Order: sequence, then structure tokens, then C-alpha cells
Amino acid sequence: MLKWLIVGLSVGLIGATTYVASQQQVCGATPKRNNCQYCCNACPSVVGMSPQVGKNQSGNDANKPKPCTQWWYELFAWPEGFTGCALFLTLCAIMWQSGETAKSVETSVKSLALQEKTSKQQLRAYVTISKAYAIFHDDARSVEFYVGFRNCGQTPAYKFEGISRSGLSVHPVPDQAESIRNHHKSVGIIGADGLYHIKVWSNPSLDLSLDDLIRDISRPHAVIYIEGKFTYEDIFGDVHNLHIQQIAGGPSRVRGTTMKDKVGQKSFTLSYDSQGNYAD
Repeated sequence: MLKWLIVGLSVGLIGATTYVASQQQVCGATPKRNNCQYCCNACPSVVGMSPQVGKNQSGNDANKPKPCTQWWYELFAWPEGFTGCALFLTLCAIMWQSGETAKSVETSVKSLALQEKTSKQQLRAYVTISKAYAIFHDDARSVEFYVGFRNCGQTPAYKFEGISRSGLSVHPVPDQAESIRNHHKSVGIIGADGLYHIKVWSNPSLDLSLDDLIRDISRPHAVIYIEGKFTYEDIFGDVHNLHIQQIAGGPSRVRGTTMKDKVGQKSFTLSYDSQGNYAD
């Protein structure tokens, strides 16, 4: 807006100066008289400014030329008036240029902030669950939970630590934020595209046979679960949160398979619960 205003004022200044210059030429060609009658016919004049000899005026005073130009005529006259207007427009141009420079700097700052944010998003660590099992041990008549984590980011996840709780529960699993503090704690580092796992025994111990366990978690509102709250740092020093809640039974149904190891324990694949899972 200011840019076009300056352009308009510049065009107006040039036009006004050209007009005044042409009038000056006409006025200069007019024969000189003791008054400015002829000059005022060619040049813009103030009405009623023709010199008159009064009672208290001398002849010499009457013969002196009287100013007959209007204020705008002097404003645009060459060179004083034109120079003053040109300086004013130059100041306006400097103000406009300063504003444009400030906008450019602000745009550059926003662009750098966006680039920094994009770089962090591309290079930071992203930890998620790769797999989760509930393994039944006949000799202990209890369940051991296995959860594997994978860092899907391009840089390591430092200070990966958290706490977890597990066991049998009705569904949905009640929130027990206070009691989770007294359960298993894990601390470690996960490299880029690396794996990290935790193993947690059910707490309290189930003391159930496999058939009893399957019968219990086959009910619509009963599950075996593991819940965990974890944090980790990326290479930029930002802390991220990971909350998991994996279940078997209830709405997810029981999915059993035989583990392919030398012991041959019975296991249940855990799946994401409908609540309690989030990450940033």
C-alpha cells in the first residue's frame, strides 16, 4: 500500500513541477509593469492582491512588485519546492524499504524455525512396540510378559526408562496411576533402528493352571494385560513419552501359539487395547 502511495505522490510531484515550470515561463515572457496584473493573468494569484497606492504609501512603495503567487505555487516551484518534496518522498521510500526489510527478516526467521522443526521431526528417535507376548510357565503357574520395543527413528533414543504393571483385570483396565510406581522399572538406550525388550512377571502372581487362565480371559470382560509408562530423550535433548497398554482376552480374544524355543512354553499374543496407548 505504501509503495503505491509513494508512486502516486512521485507522479503528482512531477506533474505539479512541470505545470509550475510552464507557468513560470509564461510569467517570465510577460512585460514588466509596476503591478503584477499581467503576471497574475499568467501565474496563479491571490485574488485582491493587486498593488494599490494608499494614502499612507509612497510612490516608491507602490512601484515595488507585490507577491501574487499562491502557496502551492511556491511549494512546487523549481528548485527549492521541488527539492523539498523530493526529500519528503525519499524519506517515505526509506520508511517503506525499512518495512519491507523487516518483513523479509521476519519471513527468514519463520523459515529457519520451520526448517529446525522439520529437521527434528526427521532426525529424532521414534520408539514404538514391535511385539508383545504373555508366556505361561507351567512350573511356576504364572505368566511372564515380554514386550519388544523398536526405535524407528534415524538417531538413538537415550535414557529410555519407565515403569510397568501387569496381571489379570476386568476390561476396561482401571486406572491405577499410583500403584504402577511400585512395579517393574527399566532403563536403557535404543540405537537407531535398534531393539530393546523387557520381561515382567505378573504381579501379583497368578497361581493358575493354563486351562484356568484360558477360561478366565475367555470371558467378555476379563483380560490379561501389561501397562507401561516410558520416557526417552532424542539427540536434541527433547523428552518424549510413550504409554502402552497391551491385552489378551476379552474384546481382543485369546490368540495362543507355541513358542519356537527349546522350552516350548505356551504364549498369548498381546494386542493394543482400545485405550491407554499414546506417544509423542
